[in-house]
Amino acid sequence: MTGFKSKKALSDRMADAEKEDLRQQNEWQLGMDKWQRGETAPKDGEYFLALTSDNFYWLVRWTGEDFDDAENYGPEVCYWMPLPPPPEIKHG
Repeated sequence: MTGFKSKKALSDRMADAEKEDLRQQNEWQLGMDKWQRGETAPKDGEYFLALTSDNFYWLVRWTGEDFDDAENYGPEVCYWMPLPPPPEIKHG
């Protein structure tokens, strides 16, 4: 049992969720998909996408002393951009 009264209701809900995901992705792409210089990278502890001096892409965050990735690499951030929002999962 899905909790929906019909297959059409379930199908409509799934279509609405897909449209919402596309809307969120488009919003992000309109304003947040621009690379920014490394010296402007956020230092609030949130992860972001970084292009480092060795030409690798990393998920990086500020640790309070330097930029750090999950492997404690401590890369030099040359450019960065925020991560897109995660898809919204609707339960119903």
